[in-house]
Amino acid sequence: MEHSRDRAAGGSVNSPPWFDGGCEKYTQQKIYIKSYLYAQDEHVWNIVENGWRIPVVQAKGESSSTTTPKPRKDWTDEEVRDLQVDFKAKNSIFTALSLNVKN
Repeated sequence: MEHSRDRAAGGSVNSPPWFDGGCEKYTQQKIYIKSYLYAQDEHVWNIVENGWRIPVVQAKGESSSTTTPKPRKDWTDEEVRDLQVDFKAKNSIFTALSLNVKN
């Protein structure tokens, strides 16, 4: 369901700023969403800028440059937190987009 209220001018701590498309609005929206993501948690913007990668370990019996995904049960607290922050960032960005932009 499309939002009926105009959120383009802002948002809140609980709701990201609304973006319904248009090049003329993009520059301002970029500022709003960056500010919103920083307000959620500094690590959220960090993940947006740098991306999230699945944790890896050196493959057994392989050269030092060969890695394999680290089993989830062996992830550190920081690795789990980074994944949660990645989901938080994606959810915030997807929630900010109108159906017109998503389609």
